[in-house]
Amino acid sequence: MPEEEEEEEEEEEEEEEDMGYAILDLEPIRDYADYTRRGDHNLRQSHPSNVDETRTPLNRVLVGPASGDYGEVAKEMIGQQKIRSNTKRYGCEIVLAASPEYFRPSNPGEPGTWEAERLESWLSASMHYLESQYNKNILSVVLHLDETTPHIHAVIVPLKEDGKLSYKAYFDGPAKLRELHTSYSSSLSHLGLQRGIEGSRAKAEDIKDYYRRVNAAKAAIPEIEKPVEDDDIGVHKFFGCSRERAMEIREQTRQEEREKAQKIRDAAMTAMAQEQEKNRKIEVRMQREYQPIKDENEHLRKATEAQAEKITEMEREIWEANKKAAEARRQTVHDFARLNFASQVMDAVIRNDPTEMEELRKNLTQKQQQRESADDDDHGPSM
Repeated sequence: MPEEEEEEEEEEEEEEEDMGYAILDLEPIRDYADYTRRGDHNLRQSHPSNVDETRTPLNRVLVGPASGDYGEVAKEMIGQQKIRSNTKRYGCEIVLAASPEYFRPSNPGEPGTWEAERLESWLSASMHYLESQYNKNILSVVLHLDETTPHIHAVIVPLKEDGKLSYKAYFDGPAKLRELHTSYSSSLSHLGLQRGIEGSRAKAEDIKDYYRRVNAAKAAIPEIEKPVEDDDIGVHKFFGCSRERAMEIREQTRQEEREKAQKIRDAAMTAMAQEQEKNRKIEVRMQREYQPIKDENEHLRKATEAQAEKITEMEREIWEANKKAAEARRQTVHDFARLNFASQVMDAVIRNDPTEMEELRKNLTQKQQQRESADDDDHGPSM
């Protein structure tokens, strides 16, 4: 009896393990260009190497634009509010999924397959979760069916009730992440999906890589009908297959490693090209934004130079006017002196006073000599 109870407990544990897990992962969106890149990926405006393009038409856009630039949509949602220059997180992309044993319980290791009823139930519950959590802050929700396992990409613009952008209010900190994992798994509990182990460091990408490796290994290992008799000790005995098949498996593994390395190199080159394009766009934008300032500065410089020329011309005219006024004053004084002398002469003649007339003659001679002496001083010594 105890043995039967143990067997029943083991069966129950296996059934619980087969229920599957709810999967939630977060990726911060760094800037508007990052919004654009994620839109290109989610809408398949770029062509990732890990998708089956024959199944790409099965993807569904559930919320948001079916084409175009996520960056421009995000700008419209965020509006003209000022964003601090040190802001590193403009939004968040949430990836929702379930482990393969939920979507294809009869054959979890078969990539790219699912039971339609289970898919629709999970999709409906996941959409209800997103709408209840983020509502008007949802920029886009896209279902991907062209990769290994169905999953959802949800792009969120974290706006508070007052419309201000705040990543911290929705996603910041380990406690918030744990809360999201718990709330999402709770929303799927009626489907038999459970939460992952709290505190686990596993990520959605780690799980995808795990299942890819499992699937590759299952495809590579043949079914063994009988032991292979071979005296050599090597990998073929480990796999339980012929030496030729083992060599084929090893070459296949090496080829996969080479392809993986090539994908990493291609991704690095793509990232570099994207960064260069980003820098080019920034440079063009800066030129476009600062060109009016440069034009205004040039206009002010020319206006200042023209004003300076006008001031110089006015100063020259004032100097000429002052010179003419001084000359007129000197001429007036000279004319007045002549008139005064002439008046004195006339008085002396009328009175017929020879002594006074002689005195006037001497004064006239003395003034003429003084004038001639002053003229010589002005013109310098004669040669």
